[in-house]
Amino acid sequence: MAKSLKCKLHLNLKIASELSSKLSKDIPPTTISKYLLYGINKKNGKANLIFPFKSFKRLFPESSKEDFHSLVKLPCDDVLNSVETSLSSENDPNIVFNLDQQHFIQDVLLDKYSSNEDFKSQNIVIDYSSPNVAKPFHMGHLRSTIIGNFLGNLYEHLGHKVTRLTYLGDWGTQFGVLQLGIQMLNLSNAELKRDPIQQLYNAYIVGNRLVEEEESAAEEARNAFCHLETKDNSPIMERWKMIRKVTVNELEKMYTRLGVKFDEYHWESMYNAKAFAPILQMMESNRLLEEEEGKKGCR
Repeated sequence: MAKSLKCKLHLNLKIASELSSKLSKDIPPTTISKYLLYGINKKNGKANLIFPFKSFKRLFPESSKEDFHSLVKLPCDDVLNSVETSLSSENDPNIVFNLDQQHFIQDVLLDKYSSNEDFKSQNIVIDYSSPNVAKPFHMGHLRSTIIGNFLGNLYEHLGHKVTRLTYLGDWGTQFGVLQLGIQMLNLSNAELKRDPIQQLYNAYIVGNRLVEEEESAAEEARNAFCHLETKDNSPIMERWKMIRKVTVNELEKMYTRLGVKFDEYHWESMYNAKAFAPILQMMESNRLLEEEEGKKGCR
């Protein structure tokens, strides 16, 4: 039974190009290829392409049945073994293109997709992976990383302009928790640079346990992050920058092993309170914010 050939294999377009040259150069091969159906010869199990008469008349309404049957005279080569006619289950004529099986199998296995003449390149942004700063890369990140990289490769192969980015969480009270853990373990910057991710992860576990047990520790973590938000030049800010740097260095080792690449790293800290202040001011001046229960939100 014939099926629509969804993937644009080279063999499919090669046959379509022959038909376009013989019947009408006004109709591009990419259009004709959509009407070629993939079938299997029941006698020998070999693949073929089928061009139904109904599809022929839809594409070439001015052509005759004789024009259709003349297609059996298409020249054969190393790709096209033979051309013959057959009848469909509704007794409509078909043209059957018997393909060279080695070429067909190779075309499928190597995923040789052709370029599309109607194709228009687009700008595509893919955000994927997005692991946590100061925490190990784990299986939860792997799925997004592999799928995102695959899509990036696919779109680039199709001619799109792809921007690959990963969004890293480097902001919030959790950094205050991490800072608290570093203090508790008395870790120096030199110690943090040796096996940094594991050292930072251990520090986060210690800090988080302390925050859960003592309210004063939770307040200290919040104050540490508040200090980070308001002080541009401070030891906490310098340590935060160092932690970001060692995290990216370790992640890039993993990405290199996986064959994954990024064009841009985006950080949660890029969208901090200072960055949003002009936007909020603009929204207030345009009366787009309203206050409810002591909190401001969009109308």
